[in-house]
Amino acid sequence: MDHVTDRPDTGLGARHGFGLTVGEHSARPLRCILRAHLAAWVLPKLVDDACLALTELIANVVRHVPRRRCTGQMLRTEDGIRVEVSDDHPKPRPHPPRPINWRKAGTG
Repeated sequence: MDHVTDRPDTGLGARHGFGLTVGEHSARPLRCILRAHLAAWVLPKLVDDACLALTELIANVVRHVPRRRCTGQMLRTEDGIRVEVSDDHPKPRPHPPRPINWRKAGTG
């Protein structure tokens, strides 16, 4: 990992931030860090869902960001946890295709 920040508190607003270049195997150590924070924040019921979300976000960076650089944070919120991952890739996301206008008249 390239850069990791951490606030020592465990209350509301506690966070763990990171900035790194990810690869195919990066999600596993990040999940371990996430599990440790969830244990410290006494949120064991969120482990499975939060780890799945983090894995999907990291996989998106690996698949879609050419340099695979990202930043992120795990933030203790009032409702539980917020997991964020962002990148600096300038290419905008493609718009989904417009639905086809099916006509009600015709044969077939």
